[in-house]
Amino acid sequence: MTYRGFTLVCSFAFALAAFVASPARADRVAVMVPPRTDQMPANEASETASEELARLLRWDSFSVIAPGQASAAAEGQQRSGAFSRNFDPLFCITPECAEEYRKLFDGLFAVQLSLNAKSGRLINVTVVLTEGPKAFYSATAPVEGNDVREATREAYGQAREKQRLGAGPWLSVTGYPDRATIYLDNAEFGHLPLQKRRISAGAHQLEVRAEDYVSDTRTLHIPGAIDHHETVVVALHRAAELPRSAVEAPAPRYRRSPWDWAVGGVVAAVGAAHLVAGVYQKTRDGDCAERNDGACTEFYGTGSGVKRDNMMIGFGAAGVAAGGLIMGFGPIGTLSMRADKQSAMLQLKGTF
Repeated sequence: MTYRGFTLVCSFAFALAAFVASPARADRVAVMVPPRTDQMPANEASETASEELARLLRWDSFSVIAPGQASAAAEGQQRSGAFSRNFDPLFCITPECAEEYRKLFDGLFAVQLSLNAKSGRLINVTVVLTEGPKAFYSATAPVEGNDVREATREAYGQAREKQRLGAGPWLSVTGYPDRATIYLDNAEFGHLPLQKRRISAGAHQLEVRAEDYVSDTRTLHIPGAIDHHETVVVALHRAAELPRSAVEAPAPRYRRSPWDWAVGGVVAAVGAAHLVAGVYQKTRDGDCAERNDGACTEFYGTGSGVKRDNMMIGFGAAGVAAGGLIMGFGPIGTLSMRADKQSAMLQLKGTF
C-alpha cells in the first residue's frame, strides 16, 4: 500500500470514529428535569439516581440536558417570558411543566425523576418520560437493598417500553386455555394470551370463549390515563366439570310409604283410646268406681282417680296429634348427603 493510500484509510477510520463518538442528533435530545424527593432531603441517593438515568439515556443514543443545566436555563428564560411563569422550574411535577422544559430545549421528551421515601428510608423510584401534556409514560420500581441504581434502571426500562407502545390505555388478557377467543363489546378482539392492545377509556364488556368451556364474561372500567395498563386473568373450566366449591345434593322429593300410615294410625288409635277412656271417666264423676262387700269404697272424680283421668286425657290427645303428624307430614326417615373434595357426610333422620 502506498503512503497516499494509507493516509486515506487512516482518514476514513478517524472520520468514522468521530461520527460514532459524536453527540446524538438534535432531534434526539432528552431534557432531565430537576429530581423530586418525597420525605427525604436531596442527598447522595438523588444524585446517584440522576447519574444512572443520564447514563441510560446516553446508552440509548440521546443527547442529555442535565438537571442543573436545564433548571438554570429555565430560571433565566422565565424572566424573559420564554418559560411559563405558571411553574416553578425547581419543583416541576406535572406534565405541563415538563412540556415547558422540553420546548425550551426543543427536545424529544423531558424526563422527570422522583424518589419516594418513608421514615427516611428510600421506598421506590419513579421515572416519567413526557413528550407532551397528553403523552407521558411513567413507571415505578421498588428500591431493594438500597440499590437505587437498579431501581432506576427498572423504572426507566418500563417507561421506555410504554413509550415504544405509544399512548394507552392498554389491555392484556392472560390465562387458560391458550388460543381462547377474546371478545370486546361483542366484537372479536384477539386470542389468549393477549399482550398490551390499545383500548379506549370507559366501560367495556369483555368475554372469553372456547369450545367445550364455560365462557367468562365481565365488565371492565378503563380509566383515561394514557399509561394505564389493565391486566385480566381468566381460567375457564370445562362445561362438564363440577364447580370446585362444596356442593350439597338436592333433597329428593319424598313419596309417602304405607309404613307412614301404619305407624301413624297405631299411634293415633292408642291415643284416641286413652282420650275416650279419660273423658268417659270424667263424665262419671261421683259414681261408684269400686265396691267391697257391697259397699262403695271409691268414687270417680275423687282421690288418685282425678290425677289418673287427667293423665289419660293428656296422653290420649298427644297420641292422636302425633299419629296425625306422622300420617300427614312426617316421613318415617330421610336420607341426605353432603360431599366435597375433602370430606363426605351421610345423614339419616326421621321419626321412629
